[in-house]
Amino acid sequence: MKILVVDDEPEILTIVSKWLNRNGHRVLTATDPQKVLEFIEANDFDVVLLDLIMPGSSGIHLISRIHECKPEQSVIVMSAIEDTRVAVLAAQEGIVGYLTKPIDFGRLDKLLREIA
Repeated sequence: MKILVVDDEPEILTIVSKWLNRNGHRVLTATDPQKVLEFIEANDFDVVLLDLIMPGSSGIHLISRIHECKPEQSVIVMSAIEDTRVAVLAAQEGIVGYLTKPIDFGRLDKLLREIA
């Protein structure tokens, strides 16, 4: 799968990207929420793995913008905050999964298999 991983924390990007690469996925990363839409427009990703809370951006708003560009784009949200209200809002925007940090890679693997 071709996956875009978006997070403002370089350590998270490194950990998640390494795991995805080891499991045969092609990975592109972004730390800047503004670059995400450029990447989405220029590439076809199977999945966008998106941090929900980043400086200068509402993850919920970004999900909406992603789906404006590519309505069928699969998005999995990751967040350090377990907030049911936020998870519900994200689900209303059409995400396919919600992961809490630290990432449970078994759960991520299951979500990716469901999308494939």
